[in-house]
Amino acid sequence: MTKNAHIESDSVVHSEACAWIAQMESGDLSRADRLALQQWMRKSPAHEETLREYAELWNDMDCLGVMQMAHEEALHDDKKKFFNLEIYGRVKTGLRRFLTGGALATAAALSIWVAIGLNTVEQKLAIGTRLGEAKQVTLDDGSQISINTASNVFVDFDKIERTIYLTNGEAVFSVAHEKGRPFLVHAGAHTIKATGTEFVVRLENGVVDVIVTEGRVEILERQQTVANVGPDTLPDIKSTASAKLPDAVLVQGQRARATQAGVNLIEQVNLKQVEQRLSWRSGVLDFSGETLQYAVNEFMRYTPYHIEIADKEIATRRVGGIFKLSDADQFVDILKENFGIAAEFDGKNRVILRQANVQSPTEPRENL
Repeated sequence: MTKNAHIESDSVVHSEACAWIAQMESGDLSRADRLALQQWMRKSPAHEETLREYAELWNDMDCLGVMQMAHEEALHDDKKKFFNLEIYGRVKTGLRRFLTGGALATAAALSIWVAIGLNTVEQKLAIGTRLGEAKQVTLDDGSQISINTASNVFVDFDKIERTIYLTNGEAVFSVAHEKGRPFLVHAGAHTIKATGTEFVVRLENGVVDVIVTEGRVEILERQQTVANVGPDTLPDIKSTASAKLPDAVLVQGQRARATQAGVNLIEQVNLKQVEQRLSWRSGVLDFSGETLQYAVNEFMRYTPYHIEIADKEIATRRVGGIFKLSDADQFVDILKENFGIAAEFDGKNRVILRQANVQSPTEPRENL
């Protein structure tokens, strides 16, 4: 299933759950309806969880009772004919026709009320990516996180703050606007604070790199560095981070780097630079005049290969091109064909780059 399909399916589950609540509110569920409800809940654990959550938010014990009755009837029904797709489809279609008048109003009210309620519920979540892997996750408040290779993110939402811990790696945060509940990303020795915006945070070797692609953010320094964070070891640093005055304020098109010594670089970035920086979301790396050393360092974030530049004079050579993530063969082929660079394979997962016309000091090795 694609990421978009996953997001869409979540939306469908929420809509169908609201419709079931509305029908249960009407008190007009036949035994066949209850069996169809049980079939719907059995399709996925998320179905029953969502329905139960909505019933509890709606504070409706009758709905919970109907769900329990549906369970019991399903267990005692020897005839499985009610659980075939044909009958489920007919009941589902009938449910749509049923949602008129008061039931439709109930469903609409529930959808709105639940949308508001879900924005204030607590959420704890751990998200990690392997080498060369990327993920996109939609949080309960509607915010989205795109997580780059070999990264770890921990979500800790409550009614006061929406807190994220980035312990290593890189992520793009598209923040749903909630004026009264700030969105805080703790990375290294700093916190990035926003309410509704989009920004990129990268944490590498203690350096926090922030780019704002939309809106504005504040960068705050903390006394406590985020380290060894896990679902059961979230540090209690939220209130201190949100209370401090910012060390820097960034707006759209600005980039900053920060260390434990403070924010030491603020610069403008153009749209092309941002697109290149985020090209990993499309499964590629896009270089346009960066040094070979920079390109190698970036590529090694996505591949198990260790790439070594043996001739230091070529390290500053400018290179460009679009490279598939984790495709070492293509990366090396483009360097060989376009930039006068020879590549040799030396041992397991090790590549040595040299000037093409420089003879290797040892016996010739197999080209990659």
